[in-house]
Amino acid sequence: MSSKEKPKKHLTGALLTLWQLLKFTAAGIIGSLIQLLLQYILPYLFDRVRTPIPIWLNNLFHPATMFDRSTQKGAVQYATYIVDAGGVLRLTWGYFLSFFLANILVNIGLYIWNKKYTFHSYAPKSHFVIYLVIMVATILAATWFQGILYAPLYQHLGGWTRFFILIPTGLIQMLIFFFAQKLLLPADKH
Repeated sequence: MSSKEKPKKHLTGALLTLWQLLKFTAAGIIGSLIQLLLQYILPYLFDRVRTPIPIWLNNLFHPATMFDRSTQKGAVQYATYIVDAGGVLRLTWGYFLSFFLANILVNIGLYIWNKKYTFHSYAPKSHFVIYLVIMVATILAATWFQGILYAPLYQHLGGWTRFFILIPTGLIQMLIFFFAQKLLLPADKH
Protein backbone atom coordinates (compact mmCIF):
# COMPACT_ATOMS: atom_id res chain seq x y z
CA MET A 1 0.00 0.00 0.00
CA SER A 2 1.43 3.37 -0.99
CA SER A 3 1.61 6.29 1.42
CA LYS A 4 -1.25 8.03 -0.43
CA GLU A 5 -3.61 5.10 -0.03
CA LYS A 6 -5.48 4.89 3.21
CA PRO A 7 -7.46 1.90 4.31
CA LYS A 8 -11.19 2.46 3.81
CA LYS A 9 -13.20 2.68 6.96
CA HIS A 10 -16.84 1.82 6.48
CA LEU A 11 -19.42 3.21 8.82
CA THR A 12 -22.06 0.81 10.02
CA GLY A 13 -25.14 0.83 12.17
CA ALA A 14 -26.12 4.02 13.95
CA LEU A 15 -23.05 5.94 12.74
CA LEU A 16 -23.89 5.14 9.12
CA THR A 17 -27.51 6.20 9.64
CA LEU A 18 -26.39 9.44 11.30
CA TRP A 19 -23.98 10.18 8.43
CA GLN A 20 -26.73 9.44 5.89
CA LEU A 21 -29.15 11.68 7.80
CA LEU A 22 -26.62 14.54 7.73
CA LYS A 23 -26.08 14.16 3.97
CA PHE A 24 -29.82 13.75 3.41
CA THR A 25 -30.49 16.93 5.42
CA ALA A 26 -27.87 18.95 3.54
CA ALA A 27 -29.39 17.90 0.21
CA GLY A 28 -32.85 18.63 1.62
CA ILE A 29 -31.89 22.18 2.58
CA ILE A 30 -30.73 22.87 -0.97
CA GLY A 31 -33.90 21.20 -2.27
CA SER A 32 -36.03 23.38 0.04
CA LEU A 33 -34.46 26.52 -1.37
CA ILE A 34 -35.20 25.33 -4.91
CA GLN A 35 -38.75 24.43 -3.87
CA LEU A 36 -39.23 27.86 -2.31
CA LEU A 37 -38.04 29.51 -5.50
CA LEU A 38 -40.45 27.37 -7.53
CA GLN A 39 -43.32 28.27 -5.18
CA TYR A 40 -42.76 31.93 -6.02
CA ILE A 41 -42.27 31.33 -9.76
CA LEU A 42 -44.97 28.74 -10.54
CA PRO A 43 -47.93 30.99 -9.62
CA TYR A 44 -46.94 33.18 -12.58
CA LEU A 45 -47.59 30.15 -14.78
CA PHE A 46 -50.63 28.69 -13.03
CA ASP A 47 -52.61 31.60 -11.56
CA ARG A 48 -54.60 31.81 -14.80
CA VAL A 49 -55.73 28.19 -14.44
CA ARG A 50 -59.27 28.58 -13.11
CA THR A 51 -60.41 24.97 -13.44
CA PRO A 52 -61.50 23.62 -10.06
CA ILE A 53 -59.69 20.66 -8.57
CA PRO A 54 -61.74 17.44 -8.20
CA ILE A 55 -64.21 17.45 -5.34
CA TRP A 56 -62.38 14.62 -3.51
CA LEU A 57 -59.21 16.70 -3.52
CA ASN A 58 -61.11 19.87 -2.68
CA ASN A 59 -62.28 18.15 0.51
CA LEU A 60 -58.69 18.37 1.80
CA PHE A 61 -59.05 22.16 1.91
CA HIS A 62 -61.53 24.66 3.32
CA PRO A 63 -61.80 27.13 0.41
CA ALA A 64 -64.14 29.51 2.23
CA THR A 65 -61.57 30.16 4.97
CA MET A 66 -58.27 29.90 3.10
CA PHE A 67 -57.87 33.61 2.41
CA ASP A 68 -58.62 36.64 4.56
CA ARG A 69 -61.05 38.53 2.35
CA SER A 70 -61.05 41.52 4.71
CA THR A 71 -57.68 42.52 3.26
CA GLN A 72 -57.14 43.64 -0.32
CA LYS A 73 -54.49 40.98 -0.95
CA GLY A 74 -56.68 38.25 0.60
CA ALA A 75 -59.62 39.30 -1.54
CA VAL A 76 -57.46 39.18 -4.68
CA GLN A 77 -56.10 35.74 -3.77
CA TYR A 78 -59.60 34.48 -2.99
CA ALA A 79 -60.81 35.71 -6.38
CA THR A 80 -57.77 34.10 -8.06
CA TYR A 81 -57.84 30.71 -6.38
CA ILE A 82 -61.47 30.01 -5.39
CA VAL A 83 -64.32 29.42 -7.84
CA ASP A 84 -67.99 28.71 -7.32
CA ALA A 85 -68.67 25.44 -9.11
CA GLY A 86 -72.40 24.73 -8.95
CA GLY A 87 -72.83 26.27 -5.50
CA VAL A 88 -69.73 24.57 -4.07
CA LEU A 89 -66.61 26.62 -3.40
CA ARG A 90 -63.68 24.88 -5.05
CA LEU A 91 -59.98 25.52 -5.06
CA THR A 92 -58.46 25.99 -8.51
CA TRP A 93 -55.70 23.92 -10.08
CA GLY A 94 -53.73 27.17 -10.26
CA TYR A 95 -53.27 27.25 -6.48
CA PHE A 96 -52.81 23.52 -6.04
CA LEU A 97 -50.29 23.03 -8.85
CA SER A 98 -47.94 25.75 -7.61
CA PHE A 99 -47.40 24.00 -4.28
CA PHE A 100 -47.74 20.41 -5.46
CA LEU A 101 -45.45 20.59 -8.51
CA ALA A 102 -42.75 22.53 -6.67
CA ASN A 103 -42.78 19.84 -4.02
CA ILE A 104 -42.90 16.79 -6.27
CA LEU A 105 -40.28 18.00 -8.76
CA VAL A 106 -37.78 18.80 -6.04
CA ASN A 107 -38.42 15.53 -4.21
CA ILE A 108 -37.98 13.40 -7.33
CA GLY A 109 -34.65 15.15 -7.87
CA LEU A 110 -33.68 14.57 -4.23
CA TYR A 111 -34.60 10.88 -4.48
CA ILE A 112 -32.26 10.47 -7.45
CA TRP A 113 -29.51 12.43 -5.67
CA ASN A 114 -29.88 10.48 -2.42
CA LYS A 115 -29.99 7.17 -4.23
CA LYS A 116 -26.64 7.89 -5.83
CA TYR A 117 -24.75 9.97 -3.25
CA THR A 118 -26.33 9.45 0.18
CA PHE A 119 -27.29 5.78 0.15
CA HIS A 120 -25.03 4.59 -2.71
CA SER A 121 -27.86 2.35 -3.82
CA TYR A 122 -28.65 0.50 -7.01
CA ALA A 123 -32.18 -0.32 -5.91
CA PRO A 124 -34.51 -1.52 -8.67
CA LYS A 125 -36.90 0.86 -10.41
CA SER A 126 -39.80 -0.82 -8.65
CA HIS A 127 -38.60 0.80 -5.43
CA PHE A 128 -39.08 4.20 -7.03
CA VAL A 129 -42.70 3.32 -7.81
CA ILE A 130 -43.28 2.45 -4.14
CA TYR A 131 -41.51 5.63 -3.09
CA LEU A 132 -43.57 7.66 -5.57
CA VAL A 133 -46.78 6.48 -3.89
CA ILE A 134 -45.39 7.43 -0.46
CA MET A 135 -44.17 10.74 -1.84
CA VAL A 136 -47.48 11.71 -3.46
CA ALA A 137 -49.46 10.82 -0.32
CA THR A 138 -47.05 12.80 1.86
CA ILE A 139 -47.03 15.77 -0.52
CA LEU A 140 -50.84 15.81 -0.70
CA ALA A 141 -50.90 15.94 3.09
CA ALA A 142 -48.21 18.68 3.10
CA THR A 143 -50.06 20.70 0.45
CA TRP A 144 -53.23 20.42 2.55
CA PHE A 145 -51.28 21.53 5.66
CA GLN A 146 -49.77 24.46 3.74
CA GLY A 147 -53.28 25.44 2.65
CA ILE A 148 -54.43 25.48 6.28
CA LEU A 149 -51.45 27.58 7.39
CA TYR A 150 -51.42 30.00 4.45
CA ALA A 151 -54.40 32.25 5.28
CA PRO A 152 -53.78 32.85 8.99
CA LEU A 153 -50.03 33.34 8.51
CA TYR A 154 -50.46 35.63 5.50
CA GLN A 155 -52.14 38.21 7.74
CA HIS A 156 -48.91 38.48 9.75
CA LEU A 157 -46.16 37.52 7.32
CA GLY A 158 -47.36 38.82 3.95
CA GLY A 159 -44.98 37.87 1.16
CA TRP A 160 -42.87 35.73 3.49
CA THR A 161 -45.72 33.29 4.11
CA ARG A 162 -44.67 30.75 1.47
CA PHE A 163 -41.21 30.67 3.06
CA PHE A 164 -42.43 30.10 6.60
CA ILE A 165 -45.01 27.44 5.78
CA LEU A 166 -42.26 25.48 4.06
CA ILE A 167 -40.47 24.95 7.40
CA PRO A 168 -42.95 22.73 9.32
CA THR A 169 -44.12 20.85 6.25
CA GLY A 170 -40.52 20.36 5.15
CA LEU A 171 -39.52 18.87 8.50
CA ILE A 172 -42.42 16.41 8.48
CA GLN A 173 -41.65 15.41 4.89
CA MET A 174 -37.96 15.07 5.67
CA LEU A 175 -38.60 12.51 8.39
CA ILE A 176 -41.03 10.49 6.29
CA PHE A 177 -38.84 10.63 3.17
CA PHE A 178 -35.63 9.78 5.04
CA PHE A 179 -37.03 6.60 6.55
CA ALA A 180 -38.75 5.63 3.30
CA GLN A 181 -35.52 6.08 1.35
CA LYS A 182 -33.47 4.35 4.04
CA LEU A 183 -35.70 1.29 3.61
CA LEU A 184 -36.13 1.43 -0.17
CA LEU A 185 -32.54 2.32 -1.08
CA PRO A 186 -30.32 -0.35 0.42
CA ALA A 187 -26.61 0.20 -0.17
CA ASP A 188 -24.99 -1.71 -2.99
CA LYS A 189 -23.03 -4.68 -1.62
CA HIS A 190 -20.19 -4.38 -4.15
